[in-house]
Amino acid sequence: MPHLKASGNGHVITMSPPIKARGFAGRTAYNVSKMGMTMVALGVAEECKGVVAGNSLWPATIIESLASINFQMGEKELWRKATILSDVVCSIVSKPASECSGNMLYDDTYLREWEGFETADFACYQMVPGKEPPLLLLQAEEMNPDEAAAMAGSNDRKAFDRGSVRELSAEDKAQAAKDRETTDTVSRL
Repeated sequence: MPHLKASGNGHVITMSPPIKARGFAGRTAYNVSKMGMTMVALGVAEECKGVVAGNSLWPATIIESLASINFQMGEKELWRKATILSDVVCSIVSKPASECSGNMLYDDTYLREWEGFETADFACYQMVPGKEPPLLLLQAEEMNPDEAAAMAGSNDRKAFDRGSVRELSAEDKAQAAKDRETTDTVSRL
């Protein structure tokens, strides 16, 4: 933190959801970890006002990642590319700490409100060209997991239940082990 303060324009961005006062049953540990991260960002915003910005950022829909693949979180038509998150982070850190701080942001909403994006501008983030995904995670904040799964055309509520964990199949475990080996090899280079 001393280096961020000394820069006069530091930024702390946590990948964590906005804090909502509902839906804690069965997901206490997950919520403590994720919402604790959001509280860190909000705390930084207050403690270092104008010098170090603190914001949390969360995707409005499913982002292609090992998690979305391993947990089989719907079809790719429901996903966006991870570049949406990197673009938002780059935009946030380009702003003065005094201008953009203390926010619990969704990527989609941020780009619309801060960068003037229109619906057509999101096409570059579509996993399947021409298929704009529904904003499942943003809309799921106002729904229960059954409604979110139904909106995604799935009968599996667990795929859209934030904080749910499922047992990986033997095939998924083997793939995860391969992915870890690749990551370990690359990090040693």
